[in-house]
Amino acid sequence: MNAVDWVSVRAQFPALRNWTYLNTATFGQLPRRAVEASVRHFAHRDETACADFLDWYNDADALRAVLAASDPLPLGVGAIVQVHGNPPAEEATEPVPPQAAAAEG
Repeated sequence: MNAVDWVSVRAQFPALRNWTYLNTATFGQLPRRAVEASVRHFAHRDETACADFLDWYNDADALRAVLAASDPLPLGVGAIVQVHGNPPAEEATEPVPPQAAAAEG
């Protein structure tokens, strides 16, 4: 597995330069790439008046095929996201799947 470049991940969230953020399942931070993709999407809609909206289904089907062929992500409940004060990634422990945690408890 490739090591995660946490500096690059954190750089996707500009507000984190000045703030510590706790995601409490409310309106959360968006990574820069999501904001940029949204801007491109809405600019395209403005240019085409949504005339190509049925193509979105083809795009979604293509994305589903890519995701289905991918290795599962090593994330889930208990995944570790490094923020100020947390140990560096190499010192962090792997997340424990919920089923394993329940069996141990």
